Amino acid sequence: MHTRNALYLMLLQCYILFAEIPQAPNALGVGYINSFMENKDFWILSQGISLQYAHKNEHYGSLYQLNLSHTYLSHTNNTTQQSDNIGFMSIYDFAAHKTSRGFHLFGLEFGLGSGIPRQKHNQFDESNFLLNLDYGYVFDVGTIAVYPYMRLEQYVFFPHKSGTDPNDYGLNIFVGMKLIQDRSIWQWWVNLGVFSDCNLSGNGIGVLGDNSIVYDRDGLSNGVLGEGGIWIFTHDTLSVQARFSASYALSYYEINLKSSLVGIWHF
Repeated sequence: MHTRNALYLMLLQCYILFAEIPQAPNALGVGYINSFMENKDFWILSQGISLQYAHKNEHYGSLYQLNLSHTYLSHTNNTTQQSDNIGFMSIYDFAAHKTSRGFHLFGLEFGLGSGIPRQKHNQFDESNFLLNLDYGYVFDVGTIAVYPYMRLEQYVFFPHKSGTDPNDYGLNIFVGMKLIQDRSIWQWWVNLGVFSDCNLSGNGIGVLGDNSIVYDRDGLSNGVLGEGGIWIFTHDTLSVQARFSASYALSYYEINLKSSLVGIWHF
């Protein structure tokens, strides 16, 4: 499949690839997900499974995820906190004005998440809503596509118990560039970017619908992001994708890691 006709479904957090099977408009996936965050005071680990369904056509791609995970917060004030988390993500990509040079790409993402605490006075006893918007232009350069983009991420956490922590709102702005390689036997993508994280509603932690770990502190922090994915196996209607990302917030001294390994059936 020609690069620009397949890229819009790879981009903007999409995990499921159709490049090997251009006639298959649907895919089901199941896999392992892992998220880890550490700063100078504590660390958080969240790991579990993800169930996924994707659909695509020539100008539009969608991905739906159900993420089930267990989250563990390291000792803080001589206590350990654990929770089970359930999250749902819906991701939509729209390609427009395709030419021989490339096309415009618009992305929209919704997410819902909720924590089920294992003990009282738990910081994960909350629900959250996520809304992401992005735009970029995909330049077609042979078998490699160059995709500069801008991305706006915003989320809010709602504590389940009133009178405790207030609602926590966060806003992230990303500017970056992705490189995507689409060949029949070697397919990968790399994303490098910078971001600003703005929080004006107090300190807080949580797990979003896409299993991303959030740690907010009052103020503004800049950071760097790197992520990549590779399709390590493709045969007939089956494929396997591995993905990894890392970011570092400079003011928070915070590192955030995510990885996944997903098996996919195309039909």
